[in-house]
Amino acid sequence: MEHLVPVIIKIGRHNLDREFLMGKTSIGLMLVSSQYWAPHGKLTPFLKAMTEQIDGFVEGFRGELQFEREAEVQAAFSRRARSSTVWRVPEVYRATPRVIEMEYVEGAVNISRAVQHFRPADPLAYRRELARKFCSPS
Repeated sequence: MEHLVPVIIKIGRHNLDREFLMGKTSIGLMLVSSQYWAPHGKLTPFLKAMTEQIDGFVEGFRGELQFEREAEVQAAFSRRARSSTVWRVPEVYRATPRVIEMEYVEGAVNISRAVQHFRPADPLAYRRELARKFCSPS
């Protein structure tokens, strides 16, 4: 009999990145048209800053939708954590542009809860050191 293993599956909604780009374009058009209706230069720096924020938000979100890249990063974390007696990072089983399938880790605890458990003198430095250990090449 086959042993069944619980997994976590993350699925990206179809064309979600396109919807974000369409929203970005719509907001951009609204900002451009507002300069037509209120052409004085006092709005220009505000509208430019708003456009840059929207661009940054959309690009950041689109980066979150790159599941194959996310799987590569996750797999690197998993490899680095294998020898740890404290940390358990899920193994990635499969990744496509829209789906990630990974190991389910029973009783997993996130870093914030680890900080609460270990109570380091400087919680921010502790989290940064953990990130450095996981992100540095092995």
